Amino acid sequence: SFAYEFGGGDGVRQLDQILRVDPATGGTVRVGTLPAPSSDHAAAAVAGEAYVVGGYTGSRWLNTIVVWSPGQMAHVVARLPTPLRYAAVTAAKGKVIVAGGSLPSGTASRVVYVFDPRTRALSRLGNLPTATTHAAAATLGNRALVIGGRSAEPNTPTGRIVAIDPGNGRIRVVGHLPHPLSDAAVTTLGRAIVVAGGAAPTPADARWRGGAWGPALGGFAVGALIGSAFARPYYAYPSYGYGYSYGYAPTYAYGYPAYYSYPPYYGYGDRTYFGYYGARY
Repeated sequence: SFAYEFGGGDGVRQLDQILRVDPATGGTVRVGTLPAPSSDHAAAAVAGEAYVVGGYTGSRWLNTIVVWSPGQMAHVVARLPTPLRYAAVTAAKGKVIVAGGSLPSGTASRVVYVFDPRTRALSRLGNLPTATTHAAAATLGNRALVIGGRSAEPNTPTGRIVAIDPGNGRIRVVGHLPHPLSDAAVTTLGRAIVVAGGAAPTPADARWRGGAWGPALGGFAVGALIGSAFARPYYAYPSYGYGYSYGYAPTYAYGYPAYYSYPPYYGYGDRTYFGYYGARY
């Protein structure tokens, strides 16, 4: 099976490509085209289809939910009430969960949306405890977990882990990371969620990252029972990058393990496309 990359940027412009990545060789093949070039979006997979949420074209914020599957053309299936960038997106109970994100007004969103691929219906499920952007999301069992993130202001990471149950609509804080962390890559691995990279400023070890203070971290695993002890760290490559720039997410958050260690990956990649997301089938 393969991983897929959606759009992103090359440091000069946003891209519209959909690439198939062979995890065994690292080889890539272009297999599709997004309706618009974009970065800063997020993606999740449901029943063999990828759903790409929000993003930025370089001049325009996007409110779209784009569906794509191998052999089919990517197209818009729904629109959010407002454009979003850097939202936390995952799939739970056969639905796409969209939590938080950055708004064109310069603020962050608290809203949690649920999109049903079967009916193409988008509805508001509830609110996060606080406005959050640049968070990551993954799923354990039937719950979506929003991990870390920050406010609309740079250098304000949080360690909160928020559980979202699309069945009963319950949204609550269920744990905390060992350190505040934004812009991390996460994926489900067995009965745990692996968290890799990210930005976590600390007074003792703050270094300038081209526009944001803070070290880039390696990785650790969130235990299957959120709020319990964390699993021992795994070996991950910390990633370093260029901070905040024209239309792109902080590239220090994008680590090497993504496509080579943890197959069901819905986050950042290790190639030089800033801000893209991938999904595994």
